[in-house]
Amino acid sequence: MSAFDDSTFGDQQEQKQQPLGKPMIAYGLDNFRCDSDDEEEKAPVVAAHKPATGFRNTNFVSNLILRVETHLDLTTPVSGSKALKGSSFGETQSYYIGPNGLIFNDDDTSNEAKKQMNIPYDDLECFKLGTLGSGSFGTVVLAKHKQTGQKFALKTIREKKGENPFGDDESDQNKLIWAEFKAIYESDHPNLLKVYNCYFKDLCFYMLLDYCNCGSLKDVFKVTEGTTERMMSVIVEKILKGLQYLQKEKHIVHRDIKPENILVDYDQNTQKAEVKIGDFGLCGHKKESNKDIGKTMFSTVNGTKIYLSPERLQGYSYNYNSDIWSLGVLTIELMTGVHPLSTLTTLSHFDIVDKLENIQNELLQILNNYDATLKPEKKLSAEFKDFILKCCEPTKDKRPFAEELLTHPWIMKFKDGKDNEQLFSLWLKQFFIKKKAVTK
Repeated sequence: MSAFDDSTFGDQQEQKQQPLGKPMIAYGLDNFRCDSDDEEEKAPVVAAHKPATGFRNTNFVSNLILRVETHLDLTTPVSGSKALKGSSFGETQSYYIGPNGLIFNDDDTSNEAKKQMNIPYDDLECFKLGTLGSGSFGTVVLAKHKQTGQKFALKTIREKKGENPFGDDESDQNKLIWAEFKAIYESDHPNLLKVYNCYFKDLCFYMLLDYCNCGSLKDVFKVTEGTTERMMSVIVEKILKGLQYLQKEKHIVHRDIKPENILVDYDQNTQKAEVKIGDFGLCGHKKESNKDIGKTMFSTVNGTKIYLSPERLQGYSYNYNSDIWSLGVLTIELMTGVHPLSTLTTLSHFDIVDKLENIQNELLQILNNYDATLKPEKKLSAEFKDFILKCCEPTKDKRPFAEELLTHPWIMKFKDGKDNEQLFSLWLKQFFIKKKAVTK
């Protein structure tokens, strides 16, 4: 695993460009399970109805309309229309989605910002040869806005052969649609993937998402083969900011933080790089009532095994800081090239428990082994090692949340007057983009 000097950006000879790999996993197309984890009694599902007059889609009767709410149930109340409906924490919440996008009531002032950025499906040019990924549930293709030339990722959830994918409120597709749609449509943060519009067309559900041209952190680190502590701290801080927003503002636990689900984008025009959390198909929502977020508990078992926190691996309840454990595993994996829990899938339950009891010693051994390959001046700092141990604290009640880690000494030591945002962008350009044919 190579280590790079932050001061060498721009000095190396440009290498021959190769085709960019396809960033697929972070858009979430294979492993889905999402539950609201809502402990309150769900309100009865209300009858679906035709939207009131004033909605912008004038072809309502002849088009299929998808109504999205938390608890899902497909009905056909109006000839030629379909409604996906339900309730959210006892409160009705509806989104009408047709073949050309979200349909807003003209009297609804709360969605004014969403109305302004509405992009109709007919205004998109899709590239069949620009497939970014595919899975058992659908595909993600590259799309371009005809008027502006802006590129997007268009995610398609297709019907199963011989079935209506939206006909069963317990189907994986329906849970995926609601989890991801609600999580990112109602969120607005630079370190979270954004959804610009949704479409229901030909019995398929589409989401128009940010296109991140560098793929995932897994894609990036396959090429860069490592980085410096400073650059890693920039990446981790961005992820922490996204997690803090999810935890405190939206009361969402992601439940699948891993390198494949963290997207990276580089804007050729501004020459700025950004990191975004993606794939919310497994996330959990809560109607937050506790001021102490540590008292908010979830119970659904899902996610990628080798990134699950000890309490999740053992089937116990967990809270938002289970994502912090996953972040710690991600950080040590990318920094050293060694995944501390890569053997979990081959172990019995009892062996897993034994391994977790000794996990901090194993983490230190990985870090020390990595140090042994470095020159003295390049060895990992004490602050970095402490950060890893804080994230990978086996006892959930002792594990910090994102807000606390944003002021950890390892994050703060690089607030030394240098322009870390610019350095990160230069690092990405020097060690990744120049080796790949990356275009925005």
